[in-house]
Amino acid sequence: VFLAEANRVLKVGGVIELVVPHKSSGLAHHLDHQTYFAWATFSQLVFDEGFVRQTIGKFKVQRLRLRLLGGRDTPLDWLLNLFPRQYEWFFPCSEVLVKLEKQ
Repeated sequence: VFLAEANRVLKVGGVIELVVPHKSSGLAHHLDHQTYFAWATFSQLVFDEGFVRQTIGKFKVQRLRLRLLGGRDTPLDWLLNLFPRQYEWFFPCSEVLVKLEKQ
């Protein structure tokens, strides 16, 4: 629903940056969270069916990173993002940061 609204208000070439709790973070397991996010959630270059299985338009992923500690970058974040798919299987992450451009 959120990305559907972003798709509606953004011009082509418009950018939106999202920070969501990683699925392994305690913040992701609050009662009001209905979707769990990981690096792989955003790893496709073009969205055809969005977050909640709704068609929301198309966004290109400009930047995708995992963050170890919420709210700030750490010296280990660069290492974490060298192999994000492998890292998130074995170690907890705090956040997923993604920058999307409307196509």
